[in-house]
Amino acid sequence: MDFDRRTFKAQSRQIKKINGWFSHHSHAFWDLLLRWQKQYMAPGHLVEIGVWKGKSSSVLAYLKRDEEELHMIDPVLKEEKVSHTIVKVGGRLPPNLHFYKRSSFNMID
Repeated sequence: MDFDRRTFKAQSRQIKKINGWFSHHSHAFWDLLLRWQKQYMAPGHLVEIGVWKGKSSSVLAYLKRDEEELHMIDPVLKEEKVSHTIVKVGGRLPPNLHFYKRSSFNMID
């Protein structure tokens, strides 16, 4: 997956509109890291704890491979809102997204 400056800028504009703590620098770093992972065939599932409105989850969802899973955990998770954010930023709702409305502590069984 080659870097597309136009797509990155469009995503950055969308991400900037979402409340949260995911900075432009974090977006650039995650974009670089996950593109490297795809290029060098280093698959792996992703977990985000503390999803809130899906600001950083949207970048993870956009850049993950379809066969990779993204697990999103938050005690006040609003799946519909996060799904909307993912589509708004990435253009689609990719497969293998898992939403957990609970504390990360309660994920350990």
